[in-house]
Amino acid sequence: MKSVFIGVDYIKNADSIKLLELNTDVQISNLKESYFDYTSLFNYLSENGFSKLHFIYKETYTSPVFIENIKNLCIQNGVEYHETLITLNSILIDDIEDAEDTLFFRLAYNAQAILDDYYCREHGELINLLFENGKESYMPNVYLKNSGETTLDSINSINDNGNYPNIIAKKNYADFDKTLYPAFYKLSNETELNNLKSGLDPNIFLQEYVFSSENVEDNLIINHIRKWYLISNGLNDIIDLGGYLHSNQVSLKPDYITYTHTKLDNTGRSMFYSNPNRLSSAGILSNYNVKKQNTDSTFSLTDADSLQVGDVVEALNINTFDTNTFKEFEILNWRYTGSLENLLTYTTASVVRTMSSVVEDWFNKVEYVYPNETTGSFLLQTNKMVLIERGSEVRFCSAQDLEVGDIIFNSPTHTSTLTSVTDEWYSGSVNYLDIEPSDVFIAGTDDNEILSSTIVMHNYK
Repeated sequence: MKSVFIGVDYIKNADSIKLLELNTDVQISNLKESYFDYTSLFNYLSENGFSKLHFIYKETYTSPVFIENIKNLCIQNGVEYHETLITLNSILIDDIEDAEDTLFFRLAYNAQAILDDYYCREHGELINLLFENGKESYMPNVYLKNSGETTLDSINSINDNGNYPNIIAKKNYADFDKTLYPAFYKLSNETELNNLKSGLDPNIFLQEYVFSSENVEDNLIINHIRKWYLISNGLNDIIDLGGYLHSNQVSLKPDYITYTHTKLDNTGRSMFYSNPNRLSSAGILSNYNVKKQNTDSTFSLTDADSLQVGDVVEALNINTFDTNTFKEFEILNWRYTGSLENLLTYTTASVVRTMSSVVEDWFNKVEYVYPNETTGSFLLQTNKMVLIERGSEVRFCSAQDLEVGDIIFNSPTHTSTLTSVTDEWYSGSVNYLDIEPSDVFIAGTDDNEILSSTIVMHNYK
């Protein structure tokens, strides 16, 4: 039986829940997989007599922890596991012959599927469907001008959200380019609203930005409630597979909320929208060096942006695991207690991929001190994995979870203590580095010891 896995986004205000959108190509990240309801999935398999489970997914969007858990549960429940990997940019999936004993669990987008192409990719179709059935109150008020003469408009007044935005502009046809949209506005009157409506690009629609105290927890904006559903049996079965509250990692600070005319500036935008740069594959700033091996086997500090595929660089072994069998998802669970002496040793690795991009985003700025004399700092994207010691336990930790007092590794022989973890806006180039077989290296700006900005971290993959 064929099925599709979708993400449904809601927003909560003071007195109700509003539907925002439907999504396929849903990401189940390492940080979110624990919210997946494995029990409900396997109960559904058992109740419907499925002896096989066939996953159809994109590796980039799907946590290896999640896939490993599914495989283990299949073994425990006597279910035969199969999978089909779909390439990242694919929008079509080759037809797979259906089978009564198999649940085909599709996470990847398929342009030939009506649910995917009409109601997930094109937000206007979902809006049309609700308006046509008198259910427009299920979502925040919207303004959408269709390709014909029809205009759907339920925004006829302006909410006063204080200094927060009250209107959001979105793309009708969803894509991965989030450079300009969603955009946020703080409008004061109907004249500003009408001007915004009349000046919209053809692919853009407006939606009321719902805000209340219900949307703030621990001084972070809760962007939306993400629910996961499996749609199966020709839309007749809808299986609730969990979900989570999604919040931005940028603290709610008045100084960040500034407007140019009525449009929210980019520095504040990250608080109200989940910035697309915050992926598990995030890299680090462009101005760092690594040691590249020369033809005479010596090493020279080299800018990351000048490295090429095939270059050999200085890397690190963590001597409690085998780099040949160490899998990416295991860095989340790996722990070590014991002597730090000889835990890290130098080795070499080959550059297998480099990539750069220009970003505008909030980074975690970490500052540290080495025995009360030498200080240093580094800017890190939120999910970059850093080697730390916390409570006599060595582990990898994502940048967004670093705490003051954590011990970070600057090299195999030097550690420092974090003295500050704050947010800092960065606009510029970012370089990503993927090395194999070792995945650990030292990023620095001087010699790879403690001088000013060096830190041990996991590579791009």
